[in-house]
Amino acid sequence: MALAGGSSGFSMPNLPQVRRALAISPTEASRGLWSGTRRSLGGFRKDWLTAVPVNIKGRGRKAPGGRKPGKTVGGSFLWLVKPNKRGAVTRPEQIYGKIYSDSFAAHGLEVGGTAKGEGGHDLAIPITGSGAGHRETNTSASGRVKKSWKTVGLALKQRRFQFSVVDRGEHSIIRARRRLTKKQQKSAMGKKGAKIPREWVPIFILRRDVKLTPGRLRFFSFWAGTHDATLKRYEKEIDKAMAKWWKR
Repeated sequence: MALAGGSSGFSMPNLPQVRRALAISPTEASRGLWSGTRRSLGGFRKDWLTAVPVNIKGRGRKAPGGRKPGKTVGGSFLWLVKPNKRGAVTRPEQIYGKIYSDSFAAHGLEVGGTAKGEGGHDLAIPITGSGAGHRETNTSASGRVKKSWKTVGLALKQRRFQFSVVDRGEHSIIRARRRLTKKQQKSAMGKKGAKIPREWVPIFILRRDVKLTPGRLRFFSFWAGTHDATLKRYEKEIDKAMAKWWKR
């Protein structure tokens, strides 16, 4: 999923000056175009991540250009400008930039569809709650899933807990409860030797597939709504990056 564009698709002011700068010094002028394009794309990404209605994190903490995609949906959105900073161009139309994500989750949140588990396995969807059992297991004080409980694989590494699967017909539930140490078991014994019961907490619901509602990411609609403002930012960044050439 990507937004792509270049100077050929923009109504660039001072186009004659840009062409003249490229003719005088292709390498330095190309860097100015590269920088302006990169900054305008980065500015759009930051604004969109701030406005997006779903919690996808990665809200502009790091400049992603040339780095590996992050583990969050927001962090998977990178920008790319070609040719690279060292490459010289002879025409402004040769500068090409895009914002893109290879994330399956990002694609589903934007266009909808059906998500299925890999290899025929069920999808494990985390369940959060406000009770003491959830706070002890997978839910943080803010009501979100703790990092160490986001997947079944991570959850099963919690050796202090016991796990079981309960079949509920159309779907199953994975639940957890804290293990008692030998000392705790001894102190939990009643007068008749009966252990004090502990609560099982549902932490995952297992489903064959999940229907995804389209448009939740608002990636393309945000671009459409801010298109003019983005182009003005692009023009401003190009002017700033190429300012020293206007005086020649």
